[in-house]
Amino acid sequence: MTYDWWLYPAVASGIGIFQLEARLSHAAWKNRKLIFRFPLLLRLGILGVPGLLIYLLYRDGPTEEWWVNLLGIAMTLWFLLSWPPTVVISNDGIERQVWWKRKVFIPWDQVVDAEVNQNGDMEIIGQEASISCSSFQNDPEPFRKEVISRSKVKKFNLPERIIGLHLQFKQKNRTPEPHTKNGNKSKHPHFRYTKH
Repeated sequence: MTYDWWLYPAVASGIGIFQLEARLSHAAWKNRKLIFRFPLLLRLGILGVPGLLIYLLYRDGPTEEWWVNLLGIAMTLWFLLSWPPTVVISNDGIERQVWWKRKVFIPWDQVVDAEVNQNGDMEIIGQEASISCSSFQNDPEPFRKEVISRSKVKKFNLPERIIGLHLQFKQKNRTPEPHTKNGNKSKHPHFRYTKH
């Protein structure tokens, strides 16, 4: 289609701007707690979409089909429930706050692992809960340093699922080395020796 060629670069540019803002923004200190929020532009964007939808429902709702109004209400609720969490670091532990969910708190002595995926999203894993921190969160690198300095975790690891997929891909695409000419046994047990 010719009219939507701009959509992908526009989305990619928007994501890049949000990630750049996240790296340029800084976490806030409040009551001896370090607060990591999403960038202001991203929060305004998430808040602006349901506001626009509510205005359109108010303006065009009476003349639209019932399923269009239902879809608009569902999208409005989805955006409201997608409000990004706030992650708080204190001397006692790490906490996640979302307006429609209960708070999740992990004491530092219960942090058992920390993972970061290929997109830069981080997850702090405790004995009874886990807390995710998006790459769009303010100050992602200082966040990582705070977790390492305060907990028993010394580095962020790749998730086991990603490591497993990587190893499977590597094994599948592995090129066997030349076989030995002495006998039918190869030095590489994963590859069957074929006598030519």
